[in-house]
Amino acid sequence: MPLRISNSLTGEEETFEPLAEDKVRLYVCGLTPYTDIHAGHARTYIAFDIVRRWLEHEGYDVIHVQNITDVEDKIIDYAEETGEDPLEVALREHAKAEALFDEARARPPLAQGLRPHPARHRHQPGHPGQRARLRGRGQPVLRRRQLRRLRQAVEHGPRGPPRGAPRRRGRRQGRPPRLRAVEEGQAR
Repeated sequence: MPLRISNSLTGEEETFEPLAEDKVRLYVCGLTPYTDIHAGHARTYIAFDIVRRWLEHEGYDVIHVQNITDVEDKIIDYAEETGEDPLEVALREHAKAEALFDEARARPPLAQGLRPHPARHRHQPGHPGQRARLRGRGQPVLRRRQLRRLRQAVEHGPRGPPRGAPRRRGRRQGRPPRLRAVEEGQAR
């Protein structure tokens, strides 16, 4: 029985075909750990543990990598509220989650010669304190979504709806006021 997967780009259901004949590289977006985990976190771990086990049962050699989102606005905001270091919050909560997943007998990610949980802080040293430094200098601090919109506006102009998609009524048109203020150099 073939594995069927929903392609989020096309909306179609497709039969899984590995890029290499007997190898599968499985990359899964992991936790954004800043407070206690919930069923949604466990669902991701357990669902992809099942997928990995099925692929191995079918004879595939599986490399399974699942990242840790350890530098993110939610974590930074939570750490600012509690007066903690964002990285310490993320690593502490991730360790607690890992212990619970072990109890549920979900196998941890497995990567041959790699870290099974790549973490952003290892590649962006100093990032967690960057927001505080920017605020201290009176510079605007933008969220990831705002930065993405700003970058798209600069590179491609305002982004329209996907091809063929009708515009929804009541939806705000144009760029958000905060983004316009940044573009015009008036943001605080």
